Amino acid sequence: MPKNDIISYSDSTRSSTLYDKYCVHYNVIAPTISDFDRITQIMHVSADFLDNTIIEQVANWDGPVSLSVVLRSIAQYDCTVRFLKKIRRLSTEVEQHLRAHLVFPKTWTTNCSASLVLPSLSFASVCEKHQKASVEQVALYPVNTARNIARIFSASKYIVITDYEHFFSKGFEKNCASSGSQPSDRETTNNACLQNFRG
Repeated sequence: MPKNDIISYSDSTRSSTLYDKYCVHYNVIAPTISDFDRITQIMHVSADFLDNTIIEQVANWDGPVSLSVVLRSIAQYDCTVRFLKKIRRLSTEVEQHLRAHLVFPKTWTTNCSASLVLPSLSFASVCEKHQKASVEQVALYPVNTARNIARIFSASKYIVITDYEHFFSKGFEKNCASSGSQPSDRETTNNACLQNFRG
């Protein structure tokens, strides 16, 4: 079997797959409607750094966003799910545009299962951040895997891959989509020409 084949677990109560050495719980939150012709912003972040920045990102992009959240410990699972459910409830933009996927090493669980009993969402605000990552944890962070998972589980024809803290101009996705920057249907690849940002 190729290294990066995705294997679905049909016995899991949450939508989960195996990607290389990692379990993926995909679409932990997801929009009820997808627009295939939009441009999805692809991002990833460690659970340690997941914060309200994602709300700002989604509102700023104002289009589909696919986010992989990498756990450094299985203890972060419930807390991360609670946070994602909370921001979906509180933000119309998140509810309409964000799909999020949890990523963790397959060695942590059996059949990629994890606790699905969530405390009341009213307690989500007391979700504490875990200790700062060690140098070893930072070195082991699966950048390419996290990025690929967000890409694979996006739901549009076009994508743009960005960093978690990279902000485009407000409305960039809609302007790009309507300006003809997308490739024509005759082209064989789905690459879009995007502005080069310099800090």
